[in-house]
Amino acid sequence: MESYDETSKLGTGKRTDYSYRFAKRFYNDRIRIVIGGKISTGETVEEKQSFIDNISLEYRLDNSGTRYVRLFHNKNYQSLLEGEITETGIGVVLRKKMRRLGELFIFKSNKDKKESK
Repeated sequence: MESYDETSKLGTGKRTDYSYRFAKRFYNDRIRIVIGGKISTGETVEEKQSFIDNISLEYRLDNSGTRYVRLFHNKNYQSLLEGEITETGIGVVLRKKMRRLGELFIFKSNKDKKESK
């Protein structure tokens, strides 16, 4: 929740933004849906608002939970010059547990190294 004192084309007044995010998992945690957005209230709020700004759908590809396919649609307000930025796409998410940052760049496992000797 964020509150503002601002001046807009509607006049001077207060505005409060409420942000929310809801996530739900389905089918034995294989599918995850995340919905989020922002609702504004107050004297300087314009009529044109969308209820859902961000939505994503993730599908887990393996049982260990390290590979996902993700569909997403995100609306963000970056700055005065850039304005509203909308991102829509699909991606592959790879997750890996590591002890050090250097492990991120090691692609062979220890088993492969022992077998090659």
